[in-house]
Amino acid sequence: MNQLGLQWWDYAVIVVYFISMLAIGWYFSKRNNDAADFLLGGRKMPYFPVAVSMLMTVFSTYSLVMGPGEIYNHGLDWGVLSLIMPFIGVVSVMIFTKFFFKIEAFTPFEYLAFRYDKYARLIGAIGNTYSQMIYAGTVLLTTGKIFEAAAGWPCWITILVIGIISIIYTGSGGMKAVVWTDFIQFFVMLFGMGALVVTLCMLVKGGAWGAVEYAFENGHGLSRFTEKEFYSLWPYIRLNFWALLLARVWGALGSGVGQMTVQRLMATGSVKKAVKAQFTSACLTLPTVLLLDFIGLAIFSYYAQNPDPAVTTGDLALFRFIATKLPPLIPGIFVAAALAAAMSTLSSVFNGDAAVWLKEYYLRFWRPQADEKQQVRFSKIATYIVGLAAIVLALLQEVSLRYFNQTLVEVEMIFGFIFATVGFNQYFFAIASRKASSLSFWSMLAFGYGLKDSMLIWYAGSKRCTHTFAQTGELGLAGPISWLWVGIPVAAIVLFWLIAYIKPKTSKWNLTWRVLSAIPIGFTCGTLIWYIFSNIAADGKPHELSFTWQALPSILLNWLFMIVWHFFGPEVPKERYYGLCWGYSDKNMIQK
Repeated sequence: MNQLGLQWWDYAVIVVYFISMLAIGWYFSKRNNDAADFLLGGRKMPYFPVAVSMLMTVFSTYSLVMGPGEIYNHGLDWGVLSLIMPFIGVVSVMIFTKFFFKIEAFTPFEYLAFRYDKYARLIGAIGNTYSQMIYAGTVLLTTGKIFEAAAGWPCWITILVIGIISIIYTGSGGMKAVVWTDFIQFFVMLFGMGALVVTLCMLVKGGAWGAVEYAFENGHGLSRFTEKEFYSLWPYIRLNFWALLLARVWGALGSGVGQMTVQRLMATGSVKKAVKAQFTSACLTLPTVLLLDFIGLAIFSYYAQNPDPAVTTGDLALFRFIATKLPPLIPGIFVAAALAAAMSTLSSVFNGDAAVWLKEYYLRFWRPQADEKQQVRFSKIATYIVGLAAIVLALLQEVSLRYFNQTLVEVEMIFGFIFATVGFNQYFFAIASRKASSLSFWSMLAFGYGLKDSMLIWYAGSKRCTHTFAQTGELGLAGPISWLWVGIPVAAIVLFWLIAYIKPKTSKWNLTWRVLSAIPIGFTCGTLIWYIFSNIAADGKPHELSFTWQALPSILLNWLFMIVWHFFGPEVPKERYYGLCWGYSDKNMIQK
């Protein structure tokens, strides 16, 4: 189905865009003399293009299309709190960046070795590699699905085309190509959005103000903020203020320790320029998000005032408007903008993971004495491998969607279930508490992994069973669960502790199994919460866990863990925290 109605001139615009991206990659391919050039732009990238690149990294086709679609379908309630995220990201950068510069890091995982141990650094790198490839695969898949519905392009063709082009210009030009293509892509995206906004203002009754006013008057503004239910902690309400707020805050704080962000900040060459880049990015992100919000409100107002039987959902409404109301060439530019949003994210992932592969695997375990030419060559090879792996994962996810009749949520859960990732909590505890240690790291990671998996099962299971209830009449995981969901992991905890004491004189054996027991402890905490709420809610109807609520227990319980450890955990040697955490940042580092 071709909702966009693209003509040959629209495809010509898209082809010109693709060629320009490849040309930029080729131009910078001759200007990478060492690994710092290829991965960090020589540590002298101008702050403004870096700021734009940071903005484009967090945007994707999903943001550009599904953001307005969510507003069309449900109003501003879900997205409005995202307006605080860019400036919380500035706080995150101010917290972490000076420590990364202090150790002259290429990756944030290098810091973990200083505060925890070398294995924490390794698990952080491996988790990043896996999660970023999954993320890139998901970006490819969602982009493919969007254009399959909107333009009639087979999903696999979209995945291959934008994946391969992103691989080529990223692998050729490195960080410089990524930043400058992002810079151009931003203005392509801005032009496409601007043309859409101008057209909407001309066609909606009352112009820009009339579009917003009409949407607010018809329940698509901030209606949930006036409802008492919105502020409850009930997990079966689609949107929950406190869960949304914490998720936004934690998501923004976590950006300061993400490989893609850290790599760009290090490319500026100084803490001052890094903070300046992040603040500039925040100032650019705010109006960009507001533009997306306006597009969603205006699209709703237009089709509410001018009904069209072909419009049934928010994303279809957007595509229908683009196809029928925008002047020639503009649909092609908008499609190029949507592809630009996806490709900027992909190039950032590919280049970021190349840095991880070089610094965390190649130089540590394979060729520590590799010269600069070998390092650049390996970084390019790593870029190609990561990109191809992302394409393969996207195609596998597409097969899973198509042939196993799964939802995108279930596919993401299956592919994201395997690994425990290191995130904001581990970095923040290392900076905030001198008592952060190897033991605290592994215990927190294991606990968080168990808790995360229980929440994912609850969310995906309740969503699946809610959708199948009409056909089967069975509540399944969308109804009250058995006490066995709590009892079995408790039994696993007891078993792990018994195994730990089989060899009481071997402290390493004992400690390993006690740390591993944190996985079923975390899982038990999650299933206990699930058991309580599902049985309280039991009324013979299916109940689906809110997608915003699922992260709430993890945030609260991990912070409780950190507070308890800070006050009651064992002391650690000075060389583990001197110069590396708050209260001691002015000290000289003891370890090198």
